[in-house]
Amino acid sequence: MAHVSRRTVLVAGVTVATTAAIGVGLGSEALAVGARSVPTGGSYLQIVAHTDDDLLFLNPDIQPSIQSGRPVRTIVLGADEYNGVEGEMTREQLAASVQEGSRSAWAVLAGKPNNWTRATMVVAGKTVEIDTLTGAPQIQMIYLSLPDAGDTLHTDALTELWNSTSYSTTTIRPTGSAVPVQTYNQAALNAVLLALLQQFQPTTIRVQDPYPDDARNPDQQDHWDHIAAAKFAQKAVKAYEGPAGRPYALLTRYRCYNTQNAPANVPTALLNPKTAGYQAYAAHDPLTGGAFDTNLARNYHRWPVVSPWAAIDSTGTLHAFVVAGDSLVLWKQQNGGAWTGPTSLKTGSFAPGVAVALRGDGKLQIAVLDLDTGSILTTKQTAAGAGFATTWTNVGNPNGNSPAYGTPALGVNSDGGIEMYAINKTGLLCNAFEQGTGFSSWYTVTGGGNKAMTPPVAITAPSGKLHVFADGNGKTLHWYQNPGAGTVFQALTSTAESTFAPGAAIEASNKVRILSREQNDGAVGTLAEKTANGAWATALTHIGGQGGVGPVAAVTSGGATPRILAFSRNDGYGISVSRQSSTGNFGAWTDLGGYCEVGPAAVRDAMGLVRVLVVGGDAKLYELVQTTAGPDGAFGAWQQAGS
Repeated sequence: MAHVSRRTVLVAGVTVATTAAIGVGLGSEALAVGARSVPTGGSYLQIVAHTDDDLLFLNPDIQPSIQSGRPVRTIVLGADEYNGVEGEMTREQLAASVQEGSRSAWAVLAGKPNNWTRATMVVAGKTVEIDTLTGAPQIQMIYLSLPDAGDTLHTDALTELWNSTSYSTTTIRPTGSAVPVQTYNQAALNAVLLALLQQFQPTTIRVQDPYPDDARNPDQQDHWDHIAAAKFAQKAVKAYEGPAGRPYALLTRYRCYNTQNAPANVPTALLNPKTAGYQAYAAHDPLTGGAFDTNLARNYHRWPVVSPWAAIDSTGTLHAFVVAGDSLVLWKQQNGGAWTGPTSLKTGSFAPGVAVALRGDGKLQIAVLDLDTGSILTTKQTAAGAGFATTWTNVGNPNGNSPAYGTPALGVNSDGGIEMYAINKTGLLCNAFEQGTGFSSWYTVTGGGNKAMTPPVAITAPSGKLHVFADGNGKTLHWYQNPGAGTVFQALTSTAESTFAPGAAIEASNKVRILSREQNDGAVGTLAEKTANGAWATALTHIGGQGGVGPVAAVTSGGATPRILAFSRNDGYGISVSRQSSTGNFGAWTDLGGYCEVGPAAVRDAMGLVRVLVVGGDAKLYELVQTTAGPDGAFGAWQQAGS
């Protein structure tokens, strides 16, 4: 990996702060974002390397947390001092200026005056600065002020801390700060982060990308500070697990620099406040320039959670699988019974996103990506309706000893066996299939132009033809497997826009249909086979939407005339639905409310009722259930599922 330091890049010829030219105002539309669907529970915390990283890469996901009135905190590890600004600012003055920029930005995002109470706090034997927004005291900033990677007096300090237990570094004391210069080693930083998590008890934690896809983005390789900060953060979360008495917390990692190579996907209603916050920061950073304006219009998780992550086994028992506290947890509901869970299926360090499929023998199969080893692990129910085997099969990963860190998808072939798919380091689809009591080695599937993004999704048509889809960095990619044959690539129309892997469902006519999140405005598009097992439509049909960022879920309803329902997260971070009509077209979108941190997933239960599942910011599962079966059946109120 090449040495990348943002300050090193930006300092060349840039001495005056500029601001983005897009979305400069907080208009009435932006101010209303999230008003209907703010989270009602939970505590939110970000851990980032630099003072602007949460503004650039994690937002707009932070915005509804701010509006909720729930506790929201950001821990900034670095001081951002670089080497100062030659002839203008010392290291300490620059560090103080960008910290003031981050406070200004958060005040703008909260819609409050930029007035803060600045204080110090001793944590695990170290003193940190903790600043509280006067008009919204649930919003706090915590600064550790470790050196920036580009500081020639402390080169790559955060990375060295991660790599070596014997390395130590002194902190930077921003001008005016009451925090003294201190010495940190790896153990000290681990202890401080864990102590802060235990003190604040967050239920949703947002961090940066610990394993950026630099090989496919050589022009946008990530900052070493970002990577080290993410690794320190996820280590602390693994030790923390979650709040006392309920050890489950969501951990979301975000792509950083390389989103510049991805399509814009933040709608205007979310982009406006995000941009306004960043501009407030940039006015205090003389080195930032306009280099990161492109990132403002983009928001991508390192491991998106796409449907299906919930499924019904052959006995009618509904299962929902989520990674929380980096462990795999399960909720389930027997047919007509009460929800139980969450219960831990496997402890460890797993990427968000659990692949699930109903095998031909009626058992559920699940698979996860183990971040400690880079391997994909899988297990299945011991019997239909029973629990899951505690022995997991290690299927490895498509890149052998050099992990690809791609999350898996599971498909079912015409024999009822499992086909596993994952994306390798070069952006190609790879396949391992069930063989005897285990799985085959990995095979590379041609096609897709090295553009496939993790994760893929799979669905099997009634004929036994298996379809696999993936986001191709802006265009939906498609492969299929005929009964008894191998997986082959089939290009879709060039108009098949995407920003995530699509939702997929089977129409009553047995045609496969996909629904994908389009670029820029968050609208949804759909594409289907012209006839069952036949050619695909040659143009994407735009069916609109209510904005938002994230994947689309699709399900075929019950009733006498089953049709497809599409669900997506909207600008307010609630869930919207569009229903397919008898003519095959999709109707206007309806806001169903709720609040979605993970999801949606959509399933049809044993009674033919459609259920929509999300995970809230409190790391709890919520569902919305139809009151009557059928494509036009109304939905009841959101209810918590399990505990």
